[in-house]
Amino acid sequence: MLLAAGKTFRAGSLMMKSNVEMHLEAGATLQASPNAGDYPRQLSAGALTGGAVDENHPGEILFITAEHAENVAFTGLGVLLGVVASNSRATLLWAQLIFLPSMLISGLMMPFTMLPPAAQTVARLLPATYAMNAYSGLAYGAAVPFSATASVAILLVAGVLAFALAALLFNWDRQNRTARLHPATALLAALPYVAGMALL
Repeated sequence: MLLAAGKTFRAGSLMMKSNVEMHLEAGATLQASPNAGDYPRQLSAGALTGGAVDENHPGEILFITAEHAENVAFTGLGVLLGVVASNSRATLLWAQLIFLPSMLISGLMMPFTMLPPAAQTVARLLPATYAMNAYSGLAYGAAVPFSATASVAILLVAGVLAFALAALLFNWDRQNRTARLHPATALLAALPYVAGMALL
């Protein structure tokens, strides 16, 4: 499920199914609906149930749940950008700086191998390049320019790192200027891609 860049999506209860990835593009926002009627299932998943869904007790409104599901993924460079950017316009600008090159040189619009060497080097800094490489190699068994397994590893490391940085940089109060880390710390999210560019 793709949430497009620069858009805000509002939803009620979301029940994730097996083998589904929810991908927030850079600049995308997913919001929980304020309307209680959008949550037909009110389930209890508190500490007393160990996180398990328990429909026998009147409970809480849950936004995103997964029950008996496997291979569920959430990806979120957009979350990190949303935390670091000072306002929504800045978020959209940063999103486009990543989204447009991703469309053009990651292998989405033309094969990666057709790009000039310099463009291939730049493309290895983009998450979409590793996603396309892994998808082509693992899903279709096609010959790929670099390791599909390494591409998956880079995406996993980068995803975890991006969420960790977002958690460290997030501040509930925009008026509070005492940030725990400088916003430039978010650049560390690019380290797995820089490593991929250098090593693959």
